Amino acid sequence: MVKAIENIRETLKVDTLKDNFKRVRHAGLGAAVIIQEEVVDLVDRFIERGQAAETEGVKLFDKYFGKRKDGAKKAVNNIGEELDTRWTKVLGHLNLTTKSDIDELTKHLDKLSKKMDTLGKKKQS
Repeated sequence: MVKAIENIRETLKVDTLKDNFKRVRHAGLGAAVIIQEEVVDLVDRFIERGQAAETEGVKLFDKYFGKRKDGAKKAVNNIGEELDTRWTKVLGHLNLTTKSDIDELTKHLDKLSKKMDTLGKKKQS
């Protein structure tokens, strides 16, 4: 008899727990439905009042997503700069010439070439 009562109590606990989970699930679903209905009502009111015109929609879109777009551009630029810096370091460790090295040498060669031309003209005179 005691075991039967304990079995009934355990069954009631499980059923109560299942019922509580169902109630929580239903409450969550109900909240989602209410939120969806409220959002739809709010958008309908915006449209009725003319606040959801195309220009306003574009402004809202730009306001919320423009910042993210700018942030993404900055991140891409930062990544590009970081890659450039790291490649420059790698090339430096490998003792390979870089474009800036070649540009610098070209400038020096241009200067030397001009000096040689002026010296050659002086010798010829």
